[in-house]
Amino acid sequence: MKPKTLIYSIFFLIFAVSCNEPVIEPQPSVQDQPLTAELKSGAIGTVYYVANTGNDSNSGTETSPFLTIQKAANIVKAGETVIVKDGIYTTTRDYIVTLVNSGNATSNITFKAEHKGGAILDGRGNATPYGIEFTNIAYVTMENFEFRNISKLAIIISGSNNITVRGNNIHDIGRVCSDSDLGLAGIYAAASSTVKIEDNKLFNIGRFANGENGCTTTTQYWQNHDHALYIDGVNGLTFNNNIIYNCKSGWGIHLYSSTNRASTNVSILNNTWANKNDNRNGQILLCGSVSNLLIANNIFYLPTVAGISISQTPFTYSNCLVKNNMTYGGTINSGMSAGITFSNNTDNKDPKLNNPVSYDYTLQSTSPAINAGVDVGLTTDYLGNPIIGLPDLGAYESTFTAVPPTVYYNATVSATATKNSCGAGYTGSVVTYTVSANKYSSSISQADADSKATTDLNNNKQAYANANGTCTIIPPILYYNTATSATATKNSCGTGYTGSVVTYTVSANKYSSTVSQTDADNKALTDLNNNKQAYANANGTCTITVYYNTAISATATKNSCGRGYVGSIVTYTVSAKKYSSTVSQTDADNKALTDLNNNKQAYANDNGTCTVYKRRSN
Repeated sequence: MKPKTLIYSIFFLIFAVSCNEPVIEPQPSVQDQPLTAELKSGAIGTVYYVANTGNDSNSGTETSPFLTIQKAANIVKAGETVIVKDGIYTTTRDYIVTLVNSGNATSNITFKAEHKGGAILDGRGNATPYGIEFTNIAYVTMENFEFRNISKLAIIISGSNNITVRGNNIHDIGRVCSDSDLGLAGIYAAASSTVKIEDNKLFNIGRFANGENGCTTTTQYWQNHDHALYIDGVNGLTFNNNIIYNCKSGWGIHLYSSTNRASTNVSILNNTWANKNDNRNGQILLCGSVSNLLIANNIFYLPTVAGISISQTPFTYSNCLVKNNMTYGGTINSGMSAGITFSNNTDNKDPKLNNPVSYDYTLQSTSPAINAGVDVGLTTDYLGNPIIGLPDLGAYESTFTAVPPTVYYNATVSATATKNSCGAGYTGSVVTYTVSANKYSSSISQADADSKATTDLNNNKQAYANANGTCTIIPPILYYNTATSATATKNSCGTGYTGSVVTYTVSANKYSSTVSQTDADNKALTDLNNNKQAYANANGTCTITVYYNTAISATATKNSCGRGYVGSIVTYTVSAKKYSSTVSQTDADNKALTDLNNNKQAYANDNGTCTVYKRRSN
């Protein structure tokens, strides 16, 4: 695979949005190892060796190696090389290695693991905050090491130039439970120039999520503070042929500056990105001003929403080009901005990786990523294999020869349309429009070729019918109403009488229309509404109305008992229908009420009983 670098933001304070992250650069360490008198200065081209079996009092030769990488870093000069033998290298200080000397334009300093991945810079289970520090350093290459279990930053590049980080395996960085607003990162590059990060693998970078590995947090910083690569005000950075995956608490690359340092001349080429941060969009976040940016030939595999998330205000983008990238499980970009141009990108297409579940991102022989890239000047891939012809997308160049695409041609398709350009009183004829076979082709599928023909059919059949159809005069059509009925109550009876309900019917075919059936039926409806009441008054009958009272009751206490007696309570009832009225129901009920009020006491006196009143003795 073509290497790609993941960026992680370091030491930033998150506000309302993820871009508002001021960065606090780590302070350079102070090494306490002086140059020893017995060590020779070494001529140009000298090679120093470091081994777990060595001693920092040794001469640094292969047979008398140093014990620590720091010892070699203290004395190595331009044009010299430090080879680190297999083993685990750590420290009780904050920095495993701090570089103190620079190379020059004609003579680099190189630190190299003897065997790729054999020399391991280990953070002692996250007890060590930092891996290697390039601060105010120039012309140094760090190659083929493994960085692991470091709690904050694996590689720091600050105020430096002409730094190359190549072929390293950087993983399990910042895997801690933390509520700190300081970001954790695989590589941090700030205020530096001419930085090359290539052929590396960066994965499992960032703090634990709330609930992960027993972690309990009080903030949401675990969602977006930690990145594989953090870019802050860099002039000239190339990130190519890297593999980046499982950056779940931030982004693979985060371009941002809390001090508003703009970056320029940044190239992100032929990298493979995989797996998403469930809480944030994108595997690359552009959230800072940048000019002369090229993002090309990358594979973005299963991002959240898009491979690249773009934030606009208040950032300025100039001459930024995103081209020939492929995203699977989303789109190339989320968000747009002036100054960024997109071309030849492919959204949501399976690149057919061999075994992405097991982190094997090499390409299958049928991958659409083969030869789908654009020449960006790279000659080898992540594994050092030569790029033949057009580069493949991602970090791996396949060994397969791309099969020429199958060309599919549309089948014949037809549809009819009615000429609709005739004048009033005329009808258009039905015309058949045909798209002949093989008019359209596709390298995607038969369905795509047929879809093009269907689009032609839908877009052009009406115009073809209007141009080639005929118009015929329309004979007038008479529409007749359907029968309709409604009832009305005779309302012309005198007081005390009730009118009957009468049905008025407008018979079918009484009205006609040349306009529509609705128009004919509306005429009948108008007749119905206008005449049903008059018809009911003329044809209905009147019936006298008699109202009867409802039953009503009340109680009264017998008040005709003699002294020393108490009368009982008696209920007097006026039965229903005892009284009638031709005036109203109220009139009938009032008659019953008058009876009740006039007679209840007399009825109680006649029908109640008297009981001796007993006084209570004291």
